[in-house]
Amino acid sequence: MDSFVEHTHLITKINKIKNLGLVFPNYTWDAGLPPFKRYNLIYGLNGSGKTTMTRFFDAIEKGAYETVYRLYGLTEGEIKIVEAK
Repeated sequence: MDSFVEHTHLITKINKIKNLGLVFPNYTWDAGLPPFKRYNLIYGLNGSGKTTMTRFFDAIEKGAYETVYRLYGLTEGEIKIVEAK
């Protein structure tokens, strides 16, 4: 098995986001949305928050959870992370 896959986490759902750019001032996951998969496409117009969202995921990947919680008004229970398979 690829070592990257063995040591990574997959975010399947983000229950809530606050203060994440202009697009996500107070976002709540819609119950009708499917969970994230291993690969996801994020696209949008310039200024819509793609880079901000990428920085959010990068901080989570690096384990900077306290920074993420503080900057984006989240608590530990508001980000659901599962082990990669």
